[in-house]
Amino acid sequence: MTPVLASDAPTLPDHPEFVLMVQAALRRFHCTIGELREDYWLGRAWRALLADPALQGRIARIGIADVLLLGPRHGPATAEPAERAAWARRVESRVRADTAHEARALGIGVRFADGPVDVAHGCLISLLAQAVRGDPRWVEIDRYAADLSPVLLPVAYAVGEVVAA
Repeated sequence: MTPVLASDAPTLPDHPEFVLMVQAALRRFHCTIGELREDYWLGRAWRALLADPALQGRIARIGIADVLLLGPRHGPATAEPAERAAWARRVESRVRADTAHEARALGIGVRFADGPVDVAHGCLISLLAQAVRGDPRWVEIDRYAADLSPVLLPVAYAVGEVVAA
């Protein structure tokens, strides 16, 4: 497999007014800083996974944050243990490269489909993005558009069998 490179797009935490953005999101959604942090990094992780050419068409979200690895046409994933381990490493390295966090630390597990899977498309928009997008008080917010954009992700909704990694 090809090496995984981190995205060079600026991240919202790099914005000079990030602390004020966090405060705005906390006020709007009445959530904890931990919930806000988890929501942001999960969105970033899924954006990174979906942008990886090797993973396109091979992953779907299952449960809260787990990655379900699929075979061609949403069929079963490979049964070969070495190949499964390589795909799991690919997911973990992509998350680490684009978030600087381990997948497990973000609550992301890797599982494998052992049968056909029905997949629908979902939309994920971070709480931070909802709180700051379109608000004129943030300077140069367009530079961070990649980090604020919705994530259109495949979601597994009918799964025959799944094996945890």
